[in-house]
Amino acid sequence: MTLVLRKVSGAAWVAAFRLRLHPNQRRFVSAVAAPVLISLLKATARGKNCLPLAAYISERRMIGFLILSRVRSFDECWLDHFFIDKYYQGQGYGREVLARVIELARVTFSCRFLSLKVADMNDRAQRLYLNAGFENTGMRSGRQLIYRLKTQIKRDEQRRNE
Repeated sequence: MTLVLRKVSGAAWVAAFRLRLHPNQRRFVSAVAAPVLISLLKATARGKNCLPLAAYISERRMIGFLILSRVRSFDECWLDHFFIDKYYQGQGYGREVLARVIELARVTFSCRFLSLKVADMNDRAQRLYLNAGFENTGMRSGRQLIYRLKTQIKRDEQRRNE
C-alpha cells in the first residue's frame, strides 16, 4: 500500500471537505465539514504546534484527514479529527495512517505521549487504538474516552535497559 501523509494547505482544504463519513459513524461525528473546519481554525490559531494532515493513496486521491497537535509544556501530542473516507474503510488504511502518525509524533515532534479522544460507543475505533498500543486512561471528556500511547521511554530508562 502506497500511502503518504501531507500537510493540508491551499486547495487541499477543499478536497478535505469532500471526504465522507461511513453511515455508521454519523452518530459519533455530526458531519465531515465540522471537524475539517474546526481543524482549519485550530491550525490557524496554534500555528507551528498544530499540523493538519491528509492521507493520500495516489498523487491526488485524498482518503483521510487528521490533525496532530503538540502540547509543548507536557511533551505530548494529541491526535484529533482522525477519519478515513467511507469508501476506503476496512482496507487497512486507518491502521497504516495511525502507525505513521505515531512515528511522526515520536520522531518529528519528539513527543513522549500521543493522546486522543474516542466516542464511548465507537467500538471499532477503540479496537483500532488498542491494537496500536493505546491504553484507555479511564478519563472522559463528555461522551468521549481519553486514550494514551507512550511513544518514547525516558532517557534514564533507556540507559538502565542498555
